[in-house]
Amino acid sequence: MNRVGGYWFMLPLQNQTRRAIWSQVDPHTGRNRLEDAIPAELIQDRLENEMFIRLVNGSTIQFIGSDAWSNLVGSSPCGLVWSEWATSDPNSWVYLQPILTENNGWALFEGTPEGHNHMAEMYEKRKDDPEWFCELLTAHDTKHLTDEQLAEAKKELIDVYGEDVGSGYFNCQYMCSFTSALVGSYYGTEIERLYANGQITDVAYDPKFAVHTSWDIGGTTAIIFFQLIGPKIHIIDYLESTQMAADYYVRMVQLKPYTYQHHLFPADLEEQDDWSNPRSRIITLKELGLKARVLPKQKSINDGINAVIQILPSCWFDQTKCKRLINALQQYHRRYDEKRQVFEEKAYHDMHSHAADAMRYLAVSGVRNMVKKDLPKPRYAIV
Repeated sequence: MNRVGGYWFMLPLQNQTRRAIWSQVDPHTGRNRLEDAIPAELIQDRLENEMFIRLVNGSTIQFIGSDAWSNLVGSSPCGLVWSEWATSDPNSWVYLQPILTENNGWALFEGTPEGHNHMAEMYEKRKDDPEWFCELLTAHDTKHLTDEQLAEAKKELIDVYGEDVGSGYFNCQYMCSFTSALVGSYYGTEIERLYANGQITDVAYDPKFAVHTSWDIGGTTAIIFFQLIGPKIHIIDYLESTQMAADYYVRMVQLKPYTYQHHLFPADLEEQDDWSNPRSRIITLKELGLKARVLPKQKSINDGINAVIQILPSCWFDQTKCKRLINALQQYHRRYDEKRQVFEEKAYHDMHSHAADAMRYLAVSGVRNMVKKDLPKPRYAIV
């Protein structure tokens, strides 16, 4: 009311925003949540389909999902709220931050930790920044629940998930722990061990050894760059981008200062799609100067996930260049079905799946059989 402008309230998903905010009844008051938050006298009109409210002073409030932020780029909001920031698309902040800077606007991020992801990094970087206000409050700090209620909640979680997962879930949801593995995470515990063992650190490219790449392709393409050095797998670089043509990714690979040996691709490489007009991807890559090694079709994704678990203890990740990959592996998970009280059989497909799939292809490729005594001649000359 003090500043006329546009304001957005975002949950991770658009349909989630409608259920949790726009149509939700507060169990404590029995009224619609918006009616409690915004007095009716301040509302001039309300558009149901767009979850849009115009106030009497001309300000607007729109409720959207962080997955739909790109549809609204070009607008000029002066205030943004991310609810459940830990599970929201971090790209939404990357692209919307310049708009706020230009408008001298503000942003609010709130949520519960979901492992060591972008929310944890933001908190660690900004908690001592005088330009930011940061606050971490556990259930003990807020006193919303008694010690007895917290003890009972932890007991119930352990009964449902087991000691390790149940305690981790409690520490995450109630104690705001960024180090506890995400419930249902396939690789969360293994990544925690890598941090503890110092295997997520600075990992430099060694020109004495060839570099291999592992690709997941599609609307979003993910590329892992790795070297095989003795018993260790050095994962030195990572590239991920969305809605780009094949020549873009090939050029990005060629511009890296690496000498390559194998480029690993999933079995669906030969399928046709918008990567290259009517031609197959494998022909496109060959014409662009990149020789693909197509992996056999996997019988079971779960076998691939187990293969990743087996090789992770041998992996060393560069903490800077592979930050996005590491976070994605931590967040790659299957959901828990509250009704059946079991984990779903399939992994939950979200923005972390592409990186996890590229890692899975690396794991099932038989990496130990790739090493040759002689360093291969460079395939590319970048002038």
